[in-house]
Amino acid sequence: MKCSILMPVYNGEKYLRDAINSILNQTFKDYEFLIINDGSTDCSEEIVLSYSDPRIKYIKNPENLKLVKTLNKGLDLCQGEYIARMDADDIALPTKLEKQIAYLDTHPEVIVCGTQIERFGLNKRKKKKISWIRTNNEEIKAQLFLSSCFAHPTVVIRSSVIKEFNFKYDANYEHMEDYKMWADLAKIGNFYNIPESLLQYRLTEGQICSKYKDLQVDKVREFRRYLVNQFLGSFEDGFELPNNILLNSLHKVKELEKEFGDHENIFEFSAVLIALYLSIKPDIVKFLFGFDYLRKGFSISQFVQVLKFMNGREKYMCLAPVRS
Repeated sequence: MKCSILMPVYNGEKYLRDAINSILNQTFKDYEFLIINDGSTDCSEEIVLSYSDPRIKYIKNPENLKLVKTLNKGLDLCQGEYIARMDADDIALPTKLEKQIAYLDTHPEVIVCGTQIERFGLNKRKKKKISWIRTNNEEIKAQLFLSSCFAHPTVVIRSSVIKEFNFKYDANYEHMEDYKMWADLAKIGNFYNIPESLLQYRLTEGQICSKYKDLQVDKVREFRRYLVNQFLGSFEDGFELPNNILLNSLHKVKELEKEFGDHENIFEFSAVLIALYLSIKPDIVKFLFGFDYLRKGFSISQFVQVLKFMNGREKYMCLAPVRS
C-alpha cells in the first residue's frame, strides 16, 4: 500500500463529510483512510459508518484520549509507505496526494512534504487567503527557529523514517506537538513544501490553535530558545545563549551593520534574534526595521553566525528578564 491517511475526529459532525469526501475524491487512489473517533458524543460515528468505501478503516477509542495519544495510536496502525495527515474540518483538493507522492517518489532525500494552504471560514464575507509557507529545505528548517514550518494537515511523511527512529508526537508539547515533531525530523532528512495551495484550511472558533492560543504562545517562546541552544550546541560543545538577555535598546542593532560591513542580511538576522528572545511581534519589527522577518528566507549558517556574534558582544547586552 502506498499511503495511509490519518484523520482523528472529535465531535466533528459539522464538517466531517466535507473532509471525508475530499479524500475519497482524490485522483490518487492507492491508500487506506484511517479515521479515529476519539470519544465523540455527536453524530461523527454515524457519519463515518454511512460510507461503504473499503479504503476507510474506522477505529473507535474507548474514551477521549486527546489528540497526541490518538495521533500516536494512528502512527502505529498506518501500513502505507507514506503517512498523510488530515483534519476533520479541512478540505483536500483533488490532486493533493497525487502531487505530493509524485514528488516524494522522485526525491528520496525528502522525508516530509507539505503544501500551501488556503484559509477560509469564520468571516464568510472575507476573501479566502492563501498562506505562503517556505519551500526550500534550508529556509524551512530556519523557519523552525521562529514557528512551525508546515501546515500540519498538509504533510505527507515517509513511514520508514517514523518507524526506523520510532518517532512519536510528544505529549510534553501538547497543542504544539507538530512543531516538536518537525524539529525532531529535521535532523534526519530534507523538507519541502509544494508551492501550490492544495488544502483548504478551515478557521473555526473551537479549533485547538484558537482555543489554546495563550498557552501555545508561551510554549512556543520557550521552545524557540530550546531550539536555538540545541542547534548551536551541535556546532560547538557547551555553547548556549543565556536565558536572560536584553539588548540595551533596539536601535543599537543598527551598529551591527558597521561591524559586519557587507555581510549579507546581517541587519535582518540581528532583528530576528531580538524578536526570538523578546517575543516582539512581526508587525513591530517591521515598523522598527522596515521588514517582516516572517516573510524573509534565512540561511541557517548565517543565522548561527549572528547568534554567536550577538552572544559574544556584551556591550550590546544587559541582564534582564526575558518576557515569556
